[in-house]
Amino acid sequence: MFDPTSAAASGLVLGLSAGLSPGPLLTLMLSETLRHGVRAGLLVAVAPLISDLPIIILVTGLYWLLPDSAVMEIALSLGGGLYLTWLGWEGLTARPHASSAEALSRPSLGRAVLVNLLNPNPYLFWMTIGVPAMSELGQSSPGAASLFVLLFYALLVGSKAGVAVLAGRSASFLGGKSHVLTLKTLSLILGGQGLIFILRALRQWMAL
Repeated sequence: MFDPTSAAASGLVLGLSAGLSPGPLLTLMLSETLRHGVRAGLLVAVAPLISDLPIIILVTGLYWLLPDSAVMEIALSLGGGLYLTWLGWEGLTARPHASSAEALSRPSLGRAVLVNLLNPNPYLFWMTIGVPAMSELGQSSPGAASLFVLLFYALLVGSKAGVAVLAGRSASFLGGKSHVLTLKTLSLILGGQGLIFILRALRQWMAL
């Protein structure tokens, strides 16, 4: 029997938590919004709708086939860390104000998709929480698992989009040095998150 209550509650809570949790994608979204406008931030916000499908398919297979995914996590942490560090350095060395033509040509969505694919956190979430939850809900009804995924992404993308709109409005109040300082700070955070991922990969590699 299809009971939507549990599926809806799980999807709403986990989606909102994932959408608002500090991390590389949220930091990149804020940076792109302040640098290039709300449209760029919204493109980053919808990136999980593109990047997560291959992640879910891969994790679902690994969930049933592999007892240990340490090697994959090390590779993702190292690759993601290097990419985030590069993004942080690029942000620190970029011109404070880009032209509107340059802003429209910047591949915000492509960057966000790559950040998410190289981020080990979505893989860990789906392996430890997402896929088990879908499996449990699917035993009662396929509709329950579908509702969970639908509400999860509605809240994940919706909350990030809301933050992008708020950040875009606040950008008008940040002028001159404050705007540049905010962008540089976000770039430092991105680079710092990259270094954390690299250190995580090195620790896990040494522990093997």
